[in-house]
Amino acid sequence: MRIQRILCPVDFSATTEAGLAPATSLATEYGAELTLLHVLNFPFAQIEALPPGFDVESYYEAMSDEADAHMAGLIDADAADFMEARTQVERGVPHAEIARVCRDEAIDLLVMPTHARHGLGRLLMGSTTEQVVRTVNCPVLTVHPGDTPAFAPETIVCATDFSDPADDALHMACDMAQRYDAKLVLLHVVTLWEYDPGNPSWRFPPLPEEYQNSLIEGPQLQLEDRREQLSDMPIEVETMLVRGFDAAAEIVRVASDDVDADLVVMGTHGHTGIAHLLLGSVAGKVVRTYPGPVLTVRQTEEPSD
Repeated sequence: MRIQRILCPVDFSATTEAGLAPATSLATEYGAELTLLHVLNFPFAQIEALPPGFDVESYYEAMSDEADAHMAGLIDADAADFMEARTQVERGVPHAEIARVCRDEAIDLLVMPTHARHGLGRLLMGSTTEQVVRTVNCPVLTVHPGDTPAFAPETIVCATDFSDPADDALHMACDMAQRYDAKLVLLHVVTLWEYDPGNPSWRFPPLPEEYQNSLIEGPQLQLEDRREQLSDMPIEVETMLVRGFDAAAEIVRVASDDVDADLVVMGTHGHTGIAHLLLGSVAGKVVRTYPGPVLTVRQTEEPSD
């Protein structure tokens, strides 16, 4: 796997530091170029409402100079000796500019710090991070404020549904496990709707045991097949198959409680539109709810005829 260009957006808030540590670590590990990007989002809703004679261009230049000054001190001098680092300032809507830079500059990995927002407002409106995750084609590593400052994963969970994006994610997870000498846990969730944790008093009619076994046997064989494919790699691989009502909730539970993972890696099909915004994908739910770093590997939808 080749990661040659890493992009890390910064907004000089408390979230900036959360993204810098993994971005710097990964750039050093892969010998990649690291770009720190700041997007100038014009703070006035209507230029017409500004006082007469207000020089918009001069204001932008002043903001750009200030951003350059802030970014100049973000890269540790010792780390800069082991990688190529540069800064970049753009104008526009942050999520749109981040996506454009990823596309135009062939970014291989985007490290995206996310604000710790919760609740219905976040689900309906989305954050810059969530909008970026839904639109860029390159892999995205999302990190939250409060994540461990040093990025050196010892246990990596790769959640798979055996799709092409999931296999792409597995390749990245294996490469990172090898580079960081980490244990890889390959996880699959079988969703058996026996009950709803949100409504414990309601239980679904029990599924026939033969049918339950058929749902489990196939994924178990696929897990073992993938572990066999990885047998030549110098990494420790464990497979886990769990049952649950909600795949995303089970991934978060296993990663947080069962294996104490330092990183979750998973593929996403890149669905867009209002259905995705309101309902979310499994990957989107994990990004929103898992308290640690999540690496999503996106596959775009095939164009319709």
